Amino acid sequence: AIKASAAGAPGAPLQAMSDDSEDDDSDDYKLAVVARRDLGMSAGKLAAQVGHAVHDAVVKCTKQMRKAWEDDGSMIVVLQTEGVAGLAELQAAAKRTGVRCCSEHDEGLTEVAE
Repeated sequence: AIKASAAGAPGAPLQAMSDDSEDDDSDDYKLAVVARRDLGMSAGKLAAQVGHAVHDAVVKCTKQMRKAWEDDGSMIVVLQTEGVAGLAELQAAAKRTGVRCCSEHDEGLTEVAE
């Protein structure tokens, strides 16, 4: 599966992951994005950051993995975690199962105060 997850604070809110593990019980490929609730991003900012993470995950995976994901319908799942601890748990679990992780860094400049 190709996966993406949200990361840190401003400066690193989203993280993309690609899973090339063969231990998966399913042949389906999915891309998952996990967003941190504690960052307080607006819906528009969150959507933009999810888009960046999805793009990076797709660009960084192998051609074979991307084709398999596309052949399976290019499924994307967006989930949430409460903060840094939840993300750290997700990253540890990903590493244990062979899922590669890479962060999406945000400059924190595009959120407009109301």
